[in-house]
Amino acid sequence: MEHVFYDYINNIYPGGREKFREEYPGAELWGTGWGLGYIMGHVWIKYKGKYYDAETPNGVEDWKDIPYIQKVYKTRGEYPTDVKKIA
Repeated sequence: MEHVFYDYINNIYPGGREKFREEYPGAELWGTGWGLGYIMGHVWIKYKGKYYDAETPNGVEDWKDIPYIQKVYKTRGEYPTDVKKIA
């Protein structure tokens, strides 16, 4: 999953992953492989104690509050069990 995120970041973030790491030191990449229909898992950033993704630009205190994770919970009735720091 890590390489998929880095390919994505290289395409959308000016300067790619090296620039991202430089501008956000200490940022961690977290993710799950649990999918929803055609979506195959999800990744997000943990930075300065908050979790961020495209739907949470202001961050949330708990990864379980990320909208994608909430959709997984509503669909499956449980939170992903494979959530981990991947980079």
